[in-house]
Amino acid sequence: MAAMLHQQKRVAKFDKMIKGRRSQLPRVGMVTVSAEALEQPVAVVETEQPKNYQGDEFEGVDTRDWSALAKDSL
Repeated sequence: MAAMLHQQKRVAKFDKMIKGRRSQLPRVGMVTVSAEALEQPVAVVETEQPKNYQGDEFEGVDTRDWSALAKDSL
């Protein structure tokens, strides 16, 4: 019972802190985009690999379709 009371006090203290700081949090809103902005062409930027590129963590990863293999084994 003592441990449960201690935990409830901690939860109440945390809730009080959050309620007190709620006014400091920024509000989330929606941004409206005009139809003209949606019709603008998108520029594609080509990039090059930097010199001394060593690969990434996905290089050499097994790329088999595991879901297809599982279905085929049924």
